[in-house]
Amino acid sequence: IVLNGYAALKAGDVAGYFNSMTEDVTITYFGNHLFTGTYRGKADIMANYVPLLLARLDGPIKITVTNAIAEGDQVFVEARQEPRRGGVRERGGR
Repeated sequence: IVLNGYAALKAGDVAGYFNSMTEDVTITYFGNHLFTGTYRGKADIMANYVPLLLARLDGPIKITVTNAIAEGDQVFVEARQEPRRGGVRERGGR
C-alpha cells in the first residue's frame, strides 16, 4: 500500500498518494530542514506540511523510494526527492 502510494505520487497522482494513507497516518521527517518534524494525521499534514511544500515547488515533485522496511502496521520509507524551484534542483535545506 505504501509503495503504491509513492508510485502514485511519482506518476503525478497526488490524490492517489493521499488516498493511500489512513486518516491517522504519522509522517516524520528527520534532519535539520524546513520539513523536519512529525505530522500526525491527514489533517495535520494538509494544514502544516502541504502548504510548506507547495510554497517551495514550481512543478511536480519527483520522489524515488530507495528503501522500505515494514513490520506489522508500521512502515519506514527512505526516499530521495528532487523538487525544482526556479529551475534549480534543491536537495534539502531551506
